[in-house]
Amino acid sequence: MSFRVVVPRAVEEAIDAQVSYLIKQGTADDRLQDWLDGLLHLIDSLSDWPRRFPVADATSAARGYEVRRANRGDYAIFFRVDDEHRFVEILAFRHGRQQPSFEREKG
Repeated sequence: MSFRVVVPRAVEEAIDAQVSYLIKQGTADDRLQDWLDGLLHLIDSLSDWPRRFPVADATSAARGYEVRRANRGDYAIFFRVDDEHRFVEILAFRHGRQQPSFEREKG
């Protein structure tokens, strides 16, 4: 049984910002399209098997509920799975070297 994947506007904006950054850095169009297609495919694939990705322990502790992390190259997608309502909520998208704001605020 599939899950509905929810992508909040803030996450869409973060992805758009990364696309803009990569364009400004001179990333080739075909490489940029491949990266974006792969990222969107990863997000879409969460509808079928979201628990295949590991729990992000520090992020889960900061949030107070289970958060999982899916990597796509140097980028990470943080999400939660709601079994009762059958949806996956994308919580954040960021470069792997960036610390999420919800982890920074904890300390």
